[in-house]
Amino acid sequence: CRCIAPETGAAAQAVATCRLDECAASSAASLLCAANLQACNDRDTLASSRNDWECACLAPRRGANLGGVAACDIEECVETCGSCADTGSGNLCATVVPAQTCSDPDASDRSLSDWTCTCPAPTTGAARATVSPCSLDECTVAQGPLCVSCAGAACTGNGQTCDDPRPTEFSLSDWTCTCVPPTVGEARAMPAACRINECTGACVTCAGTACHDAKQTCRDPDDSAMATGDWLCECAAPLVGSLQGAPATCRVDECTATCASCENSVCTDAGQSCDEPSDLATSLSDWICVCPPPATGQATARVSRCDYDECALPPAQCPTCAGTTCTAAGQTCVDVDADFASRGDWECRCVAPGA
Repeated sequence: CRCIAPETGAAAQAVATCRLDECAASSAASLLCAANLQACNDRDTLASSRNDWECACLAPRRGANLGGVAACDIEECVETCGSCADTGSGNLCATVVPAQTCSDPDASDRSLSDWTCTCPAPTTGAARATVSPCSLDECTVAQGPLCVSCAGAACTGNGQTCDDPRPTEFSLSDWTCTCVPPTVGEARAMPAACRINECTGACVTCAGTACHDAKQTCRDPDDSAMATGDWLCECAAPLVGSLQGAPATCRVDECTATCASCENSVCTDAGQSCDEPSDLATSLSDWICVCPPPATGQATARVSRCDYDECALPPAQCPTCAGTTCTAAGQTCVDVDADFASRGDWECRCVAPGA
């Protein structure tokens, strides 16, 4: 018995087991699969098994569909193909150091060249269908085994800001800690030594205009951010004096200093001494010229008239004085002119009767 075409098969002196390859050349199934660049496969060629053919995707694509065209998939990170990460020389993402991770978001063969290379932690970055440039912001990554050079909390833990000017995996340890205003200062790859001039800065402990308003000079002896409230108001020469944290009480010795209101040798040039009763800057032109002993007399802010009573002074202090000459004779001694410049002008005067 022989099977009737298009079935095939024969058997001697018996009924044949007929077969029908639904994917045979020129069959409708074969032509349909071939038109879609797929292979036709008849799962069971027994003539009694009809409509069990399928279209199967060609490698490296995957997928099959019973009785029709298949929807093909291709994992471009796994397979080797023209649009794949591996075109025959190895997966491109894995060829760089450190290796990147390949992912295919859509495995459909209608979405090709959409695979992505993603940078390994702690770096960041991803690129489609090529190796990605990787970024490493050392200011945002914790310091540890994955990033020994990273800042971690080095800046922020000290109240400073962190900046990585070149956040790439090839530029390491270039991060900078910058002090927060009103403090100033920065340091590379380490906390900064912050400073603030409390005479010019604006802060709670700063001087502001306190010294300026008092016509004094402000000086900050230590501008470290850790040394606050140590600014000084200093008096302007010839005044002297300073005070921490407030205007100073200024003083000037007008007998020794040089200034518009000072003695400026007025007394000494006249052979007199200078005395300053108050050295406060609020008490000016109060210096006194004092006559030298045994003369007496003083004057404020000018040369003094000096008195020299030749009747009252003993000869030991004054060779020209009367001593007891008059009194021993029962007479009265009179110094006609007691001015220091008038010497030897004393006279004895007789005492009136009955006096």
